[in-house]
Amino acid sequence: MQILTRPVIRVNGQLVPETKWGATHIPVGPGQHHVRIDTGPFPKWWPFTGFLGSAGTPTIGEAEAVVPVAEGCSTPVFYRTPIINRFVGTIGPAPQQPRGMLWAYFVWTLSAVLVLLMLYAIVAPK
Repeated sequence: MQILTRPVIRVNGQLVPETKWGATHIPVGPGQHHVRIDTGPFPKWWPFTGFLGSAGTPTIGEAEAVVPVAEGCSTPVFYRTPIINRFVGTIGPAPQQPRGMLWAYFVWTLSAVLVLLMLYAIVAPK
């Protein structure tokens, strides 16, 4: 998902221009700042719709936090997109785990079991 999109960052309601994945320095003054981050829309040429997101989907993985910034200091903020676009993103002062991992593990396990059952049905002696 990150290859096709970019983060959309708003600080105190103001859009931060020229954002990219990875470390992004955003100069702000001291005080409390409301930070909202999400994953921008899929490109218009994105052919898939539904569960993985569709072209023009406004945002994916919204997350918000109030970040205190002390005079002369920087405050790291970490954001992580969700595994599935139906979940919200995670944001915090330390590296975050993506939401939706249990769901992804369940789907992967179910898919593997179904493939093994189909292989067994094909190969099993009659």
